[in-house]
Amino acid sequence: MSTSGAGFALATAGLCSAIVLNVLFWIALAFSLPTQRTDRAFLFVAAVGFVVIAAAAIVMYALTRDSERVLRPARRLAVRLSLDPERVAALPSKIRHRFAALRSDRRLVRRLLGWSIAQWTLDMAALWVFLSAFNIRLNPLVLILVFGAANIAAAVPVTPGGLGVVEAVYITSLVQIGFTFQAATFGVAAYRLAHYVFPIIAGGVSYLTLRAGPRKLTAVTEPTEPSHSTDRQDGLGDTDPSLASRSPKTP
Repeated sequence: MSTSGAGFALATAGLCSAIVLNVLFWIALAFSLPTQRTDRAFLFVAAVGFVVIAAAAIVMYALTRDSERVLRPARRLAVRLSLDPERVAALPSKIRHRFAALRSDRRLVRRLLGWSIAQWTLDMAALWVFLSAFNIRLNPLVLILVFGAANIAAAVPVTPGGLGVVEAVYITSLVQIGFTFQAATFGVAAYRLAHYVFPIIAGGVSYLTLRAGPRKLTAVTEPTEPSHSTDRQDGLGDTDPSLASRSPKTP
């Protein structure tokens, strides 16, 4: 896969995952409004998530247009970053074609949605397990609200990867619900530690299986065509091999 193709795949998966998370959060918020008092912070997070998704959609729409309003500043930015302006200007056309291919492949769209839902569901289940270990038990509706608020807040570029923001939202939300600060801190710390350490271990093991063992990846080299320039220079390029191997007759 090319670099641009890998970048588009990652961006598409990230955008689809963010949309699924926001939809789950909005659904949980809609169900919680008539049944229980909802903190205004959750409404603020829902608004922030909507703004982030809308901004991402506007940017993606702008990148698919071949308008000079988009291409001109893109070329200037490419020059400042020492990039090829023409390659940067060709990105909108590539993105537009890839989006067209994505819309036509409904099976791939269903897979993206399915894996996104599975990712967030398993992540929320892991949070519930770690919090339960410290006697913090949440019903599914509150769990989705707390989880969604923390991860949507992490989308705001305040710290790298939302580090510190996610933990602060988790702990603050749990304390406001009624749990102790100590239990919320230890539960969230254990969950976040596992959230970072376990994927690193799994990724390291997966990487080692690709470097050694039966699933080892091998580099594929393209065969090179033999050159006959030397033979032609010697006058043997168009000569029968059997004749070329004979010794010349002496006069």
